[in-house]
Amino acid sequence: MSLADLAMTLTHASTIGFAEANPIARALMDTGSATPVTLWKLGSLVVAFGILFYLRRTRIAELAAWLAVAILGWLMLRWSVYNDHMQLLSAELSTATTSNVCWVQVE
Repeated sequence: MSLADLAMTLTHASTIGFAEANPIARALMDTGSATPVTLWKLGSLVVAFGILFYLRRTRIAELAAWLAVAILGWLMLRWSVYNDHMQLLSAELSTATTSNVCWVQVE
């Protein structure tokens, strides 16, 4: 699920755009390259997996693993809602006349 989040983030950031809520990811995305974001995401996955694997026989690690699954499940639900809204917005934008549309890139 975490890799799916990375794929969705990179897809939206490189095509239609979106506002990244994570300040670390946002700062890494400001470099204009997908590499820093990808390395950050993969690095955090490796660290989290390593910690949970090392502590795998403890109750707290099991609870942390279930919490991670719940958070990532919620994130996938949010991506689903976001994509549904973008699909509706895209349909509305495609029917708008170009004389009334003004595109602005905020930096």
